[in-house]
Amino acid sequence: MLDHEPRLRSFADFVGQQRIIDRLVPLIETAKRYDKPLDHMLLSGPPGFGKATLAEGVAAELGGKIRRMSGRTDEFLSDWVPILVGLKTRDVLVVDEIHLIRKDVEDFLYRAIGEFVVTWEVGRGRGTKEAELALEHFTLIGVTSRLSALSTRMRERIGTTFQFQSYDLRAMAVFLVRFARDFAVAIEPEGAVEIARRSRGTPLVADRLLRLVRDYAAAHGDNVITGEVASDGLAFMKVDKLGLDENDRRYLSTVIDTFGGGPVSLPALAEALGEYPDAVADAYEPYLIRLGFLARTSKGRTVTPAGHKYLRA
Repeated sequence: MLDHEPRLRSFADFVGQQRIIDRLVPLIETAKRYDKPLDHMLLSGPPGFGKATLAEGVAAELGGKIRRMSGRTDEFLSDWVPILVGLKTRDVLVVDEIHLIRKDVEDFLYRAIGEFVVTWEVGRGRGTKEAELALEHFTLIGVTSRLSALSTRMRERIGTTFQFQSYDLRAMAVFLVRFARDFAVAIEPEGAVEIARRSRGTPLVADRLLRLVRDYAAAHGDNVITGEVASDGLAFMKVDKLGLDENDRRYLSTVIDTFGGGPVSLPALAEALGEYPDAVADAYEPYLIRLGFLARTSKGRTVTPAGHKYLRA
């Protein structure tokens, strides 16, 4: 459905990414003051960083509705027409993983976001005619975890890009207190900090780890997640102090033991791990690179000296 209210009511409810919000607020205020559309934008960053949630905040601050589409799906062009025509001024169209949209959909969107017009064929056979449909001035927010995979033409048409950064420990602890409240789980500050340290600076990971610790605590008869309970639960799940788990260690050991530490191509590594290449690139590598344990080179993936030292510890 098109017309649904954003769940995030304002930026005041959003934790972290203050640098982005500080840039967005004056843009939104200017758009509202002069009654003009907010420029289209890209929100880029790893999965689970809250990009789609921040897009809800943009819609809420504008006072518009929000509609979601996904680049992963295979909608026909005809599926986009009623969506675009139904958008009102100040509404927000969020296209998740926009780098995955098909070429024909991308071409179709160019006029929609540039001229606020779509051209569509109506009728059948000899009676087919082209109809030009005017659109209201909506805002497109493209969400992507792989900015480099987005076409240059689309990046040029959207223009403004906001790059998400990892959340700090304080923000992660705030997330965990909120998540615990939503789950009706009692958690002490020390428990929240312990889980936050191992959450990779990613809210989605924090949510997952909290659920695991909650289940561990319940199985051991603990009603409150203390620092000790959190530490014991995460150790039981083999999530270490850096937030690395068995899959991460298997990745590093495979590069070292099977491919001599690298360099190794992504397809060869994915085959050795029994994974799809995109899954390896998206799920394993970003955090290992952030830790300095892995390097992507022109010749392939290489485990760094820091990565070797980590596995030997």
